[in-house]
Amino acid sequence: MKQAHEFEETQFFPLLEQRAGRESVAEGIERLRYEHWEDEDYAEEISQTLGLLGRGEPVGSVDKVSWLLRGFFSGVRRHIAYETDHFLPMLDAEAMSQAPA
Repeated sequence: MKQAHEFEETQFFPLLEQRAGRESVAEGIERLRYEHWEDEDYAEEISQTLGLLGRGEPVGSVDKVSWLLRGFFSGVRRHIAYETDHFLPMLDAEAMSQAPA
């Protein structure tokens, strides 16, 4: 997950800023950066919990584990949907405008 976020922050976001204009995407990029932090926090907690389960140690209730997983996957789905709906069309439009006729 950290590698995917690093790619977005070092490659994808700068490309968006260059092609669409920094001001037009700044708010969306800030949102996605915050979501990266949130997703990584969830992933760390899930990793620790699954490690405990794998060692046969107590993890608390099943509800806690399912809440962690639901929260994580819900956030990731929302993040991907936002990128797909808002940013990929910008890149597609740019690619289409540069395509030979």
